[in-house]
Amino acid sequence: MVVVYKIDRLTRSLMDFSRIVEVFDANDVSFVSVTQQFNTTTSMGRLTLNVLLSFAQFEREVTAERIRDKVAASRKKGMWMGGSVPFGYRAIDKKLVIDPEAERKVRSIFSRYLELKSVFLLLDELNSGDRDEAGASTSDPQQRTIYSRGMLYHLLANPVYIGKARHRDKIYDGEHQPIIDDETFAMAQAILKAQAPHRKSRNRSQSLHLLTGLLFDETGDRLSPVFTTKGEKRFRYYVSHRLETGRRTDPTGWRLPAEELEQTVLHQLDVILRDEVRLSKWASTLSPSVRIETVIAKATQLREALPAASHVECAKMLKTLFRSICIRPGAMVLEVNPHAVFEASHDIDDNHHDGQEQQSVTLPIPFTLRRRGFESKLVLEGPYARQKPDDSLIDLLAKAHLLLGMLTDGSGRTIADVANTTRIHVADVSRILPLAFLAPKITDAILRGRQPVDLTVRALARDDLPILWADQRQQFAIQASN
Repeated sequence: MVVVYKIDRLTRSLMDFSRIVEVFDANDVSFVSVTQQFNTTTSMGRLTLNVLLSFAQFEREVTAERIRDKVAASRKKGMWMGGSVPFGYRAIDKKLVIDPEAERKVRSIFSRYLELKSVFLLLDELNSGDRDEAGASTSDPQQRTIYSRGMLYHLLANPVYIGKARHRDKIYDGEHQPIIDDETFAMAQAILKAQAPHRKSRNRSQSLHLLTGLLFDETGDRLSPVFTTKGEKRFRYYVSHRLETGRRTDPTGWRLPAEELEQTVLHQLDVILRDEVRLSKWASTLSPSVRIETVIAKATQLREALPAASHVECAKMLKTLFRSICIRPGAMVLEVNPHAVFEASHDIDDNHHDGQEQQSVTLPIPFTLRRRGFESKLVLEGPYARQKPDDSLIDLLAKAHLLLGMLTDGSGRTIADVANTTRIHVADVSRILPLAFLAPKITDAILRGRQPVDLTVRALARDDLPILWADQRQQFAIQASN
């Protein structure tokens, strides 16, 4: 039994009340109002109850309208209506009063932002601990404020610091005193606007990241998708949450290239769906009467559907097949939901599975993280390795054979002639041409994507190439068995 003082203490919405009554009836629960008498077993009693609830809902809506109108009118007068106190102010007698110590910090933040023109650089400087916000030396961590990127963006764009009061999309003159002059604030807004990325719809942006919500690191911290832009090119990453909340220099945080990580996970999923022995073992665990042929056929169907799936479909499939993906030093741990692979198979006994619904299979995938130029690469060894030909290396080899062909067929008598014809610098022609005589094992490894991760276009074109093929294989760490 549920006992209430008045019926409007239970709910003030007719729609909510109808749902509550359904739940009460389904569980044989009754409710009683201490101060109101009505009998819901009669039509008049139910009418009385609905009338009381209608008035309760009307009262709630009218009260909400009055509060909204009061807040809007007060904000139009510039009054502070409560809530979180902006950094740099104190709330005294329901008014914002400047905090002298925090005021100095706010002025310093705006000043440094105009000099650095970067929220990230400003964030690193504020959280470095070497100097405080005003430039004075500080060593006591208790006296330092830990800033986050979102906090700085909000602070720099908040018109409260020029004495304004914002309500929804309108800005009014406030009763409080400003901390920043209008010119400084306008300059900060101009920089923020110039650096703001062109944002597309949230749904489309989220669909670009296949692993959103799945990635965690060894500390349990979530890896969130972020991106940076250079010119018109966008670079996507998965970053530990603590690196996005004021601790960008934390050495334990992860910052992994998104496309590389996503392709690695998709490759591991392909490996799982190809492993008939493993699939058979999982299926027999789920149901002793399962038909292995049906299970393998279902896995093959999923594997063949992956390449043609859209980003949204692929992300949905990954979230179904994986419960989580943990990134830790030296390994990527996949928590697989084996029943999701076979759920479309009618041979799986659902009754047998009911008690095992929460079970999952953990698969550790060893990897190393190596630097290649300005980006990080996930390197998987042995059976986990993913073969992916490097188009830039293949183009370089093709260019080398093209240059050699021009010299041998008479279309270019000298290297200078070839350089003029192809509009390639003479020095570059001299560096690229020897690659036409690269060891066949190295060429084959590049074409199949089995070259070492540190074998880049720059390394291949600028290294002195030995004459003997065996020496070339040794220099580039290509095994003769490749």
